[in-house]
Amino acid sequence: MRALCLLLGLLLALPADAAPSLRRGRFKAEYREALDILARGDREGALAAVLELETATIAATGTGTIRRMRQTEVEVLEDLLPAGVEVLVPVILLHEQAYLRHRQVGRPLLALHSRTLVVDLVRSYAAAGDEPAYPLASRLLTSLAGHLQEASIDSVAGGLYVEALELVPTNPTALLALAYLRERRGDYARALPLLERLVALRPFEGEAVLRLGINRLRTGDRDAGTRSLEAVLTPPQPEWVRSLAYQELARDLADRGDVTRAEGLLRRAVSEIPEDPSLVIQLSFLADREGGALGVDLQGSMERSADRVVTAPRYRYSRMPSGALDELRREIAARDEQRLLVLTRALAGRPGQRAVR
Repeated sequence: MRALCLLLGLLLALPADAAPSLRRGRFKAEYREALDILARGDREGALAAVLELETATIAATGTGTIRRMRQTEVEVLEDLLPAGVEVLVPVILLHEQAYLRHRQVGRPLLALHSRTLVVDLVRSYAAAGDEPAYPLASRLLTSLAGHLQEASIDSVAGGLYVEALELVPTNPTALLALAYLRERRGDYARALPLLERLVALRPFEGEAVLRLGINRLRTGDRDAGTRSLEAVLTPPQPEWVRSLAYQELARDLADRGDVTRAEGLLRRAVSEIPEDPSLVIQLSFLADREGGALGVDLQGSMERSADRVVTAPRYRYSRMPSGALDELRREIAARDEQRLLVLTRALAGRPGQRAVR
């Protein structure tokens, strides 16, 4: 009943359209058919049906009916809610994919429609399911925020990450992604507390500790930054994390005037990670600046790296944390089959069942 009230609230919030009227009865029937396809496990078929329905509707009635179209979709979902609030989850995932497809083919107004519907449905799901629904709702918002961030819609993505963390303050993917977003903007002071929370949750996660150390150095906390970077210098941390930690530590030492220690640190790094040319290049630059001998085989290092597909550590650091987002989406999909059963029951008009978390 609470979810029903929430969805009705969405309907009342939508203004009336002045555009040509939507054939609501036909639209509802075709939208429900798309949900039937989804309930049978044909996600691509359901997506194609929704995309065709929405684009054909707007082609026939104009973009002024987009809000009314969203209202009509919500009304169909309202009829399914007696089966349980979990019925919303596969529909949320369907419209997330619709958002991506609309965006991909250049339909910005329909993409905005889809993402707005996703956010509204996630909020309704969280409010209706209360605290037991918060973890999944937080992950759903994080997933959508990641897609927005990929499209450089950073302000909206940042707001969704914040909302996800309000539901679950320990959501590691939202912490990492929002910290990355703030760091990229140069807002290191606001990235720091997020990274501190993340490292408290996952003290051995190399990328999190690396980012914490670098942001501590950037905000002037050199001692704490050094400790964080030193913590990721050895295996089993990934080579790219170790390499960048070495580079940042050496840069900081050189900036302080301790060139001898910086050079020694880089030589150690080169011996431990010989196939990473960025370390040799930094050492070469430092030796040249100080007028000393390099003492390592720069050409040999470059030739060794040419035989491998090597992504520069600094470039990898500069990229958004897509791996964490991919893992989060796999977690969401893990119980998709069970939620489709809830949707099947709802479409058949059968009573609800206990929620799937």
